[in-house]
Amino acid sequence: MRTLLIGGSGTVGRAVRSALEEEGSVIVTQRHEPKKLSTYFDAENDDNALPLDGFNSVLYLAGLTSLRACEENRSRSERVNCLAPQRLAEQCGALGTHFVFVSSGAASRYDGLLIPEAVLANVSGAPGASTYGLHKYIAECAILKNPTSAVVRLSKIAGPQWSLIDEWLKKLRDGRVVEAFCDHYLSPVMLEDAASLLTRVLQMRETGPIAISAPDELSYVEVARLLAEKVGQPPHLVTSVSANLLGDPRHFGYSARLNSVRAEHLLGVSVRTTMEVIDRYL
Repeated sequence: MRTLLIGGSGTVGRAVRSALEEEGSVIVTQRHEPKKLSTYFDAENDDNALPLDGFNSVLYLAGLTSLRACEENRSRSERVNCLAPQRLAEQCGALGTHFVFVSSGAASRYDGLLIPEAVLANVSGAPGASTYGLHKYIAECAILKNPTSAVVRLSKIAGPQWSLIDEWLKKLRDGRVVEAFCDHYLSPVMLEDAASLLTRVLQMRETGPIAISAPDELSYVEVARLLAEKVGQPPHLVTSVSANLLGDPRHFGYSARLNSVRAEHLLGVSVRTTMEVIDRYL
């Protein structure tokens, strides 16, 4: 199996690449690689074509993932997170090549909405709305029309380091107060589980929508208080604050949990709960 990874230099991309290299040939390409590569692809260049001959599958991991950066440069977000994967999906569809688009739980805010309604929800600043999620959702809608394509939504990826959890643990162990949002929610998935799912989707040439997250969700303040107990500190060290009242641009008041039924079937195991994931950082 020959798989082309676009945006393969990130945390998820490296994990998928490692798994796939055990199965066969993999070529990884990303925007900053030398253009001498015949498979070089610039997601920000509308005229950039990608030769796909000889590839069984294409995995699109590239993206502008900072919510703030997407709000500040919406045209760039649209090019990278929306238009480029749509072009590639169409190209793959014409060739009969399997295409896998890695999306985000942020797109779930718009589920069931027509595109104009989704745009309006974003403009009006509805709870959970973001330019990043909107562009992922629009791309999903277009890509899923292609019968050779899959869309895989991932919740928050718990990688080798998680700066927020590390910061909380340090403060709690020192007996210092932690402020945590009561209207932000976590339903994380371990990096190795996300990589295993993507590898399985590629191997089995799965199509259609797939998602993975923890089977439960907890608010940030709930997680922080559970951590306090685990390190032997009183839960009242954690104070609750509202992201909504603070005007935080990230998601608030919206579910982080995704429907992982199909993902669990493909993996053959149940995904880990939120605190099972968090416990890995203790």
